[in-house]
Amino acid sequence: MQHDFEGRLAVLFSRAVVMGITGNWAFAAGTVLLALRRHNPALNADIIIFCDGTLPAEDARILQGLGAQLVPFTPVDAALTAEALSVFSPLSLAKFHCFDLLRYYESVVWLDSDILIQDSLEPLFACGPLGLALEDPEFSDPPGAKPAQINLHGPVQDFDGGANNLNSGVLVFRNELPEPQALRQMCLDFVCAH
Repeated sequence: MQHDFEGRLAVLFSRAVVMGITGNWAFAAGTVLLALRRHNPALNADIIIFCDGTLPAEDARILQGLGAQLVPFTPVDAALTAEALSVFSPLSLAKFHCFDLLRYYESVVWLDSDILIQDSLEPLFACGPLGLALEDPEFSDPPGAKPAQINLHGPVQDFDGGANNLNSGVLVFRNELPEPQALRQMCLDFVCAH
């Protein structure tokens, strides 16, 4: 299923920085946006925040004043388990809309709204076609390297659960990805299954 952004998105640049928040994460998103502007004063990228109906109007106004386009979140077509829904908001799947944004942008950088920006994002836009960082053992909770298996309900055939864990809080998508819609669906299927 492809998301239709027509009429909801003003494409001004060839790159985008994207987040997804519920109403109680507006302060965190605002903090990320302030740091983004501070460390990237000449940023040539659209800033898109997927949000649900819980975002207070005043917070929406502040985020827009910081340069963000607020795009109503359209739920991702995914059958999550009751356990997953009790732990994660459906908005945690908003990053899958980045595959759809590649129809409009050459590079899309997804940022979780609980990150701290301390430098320029410029080098990130060139990563890819799909870029993820390894989890930093110093900043994980509790500290120490974690295996990828920590994210899954159980072992998965042909998946190395002992591999280093990836950090999905910063993702880079580039329009060089072959068949982004097929990859999007494969990722969703994997998340729902495991």
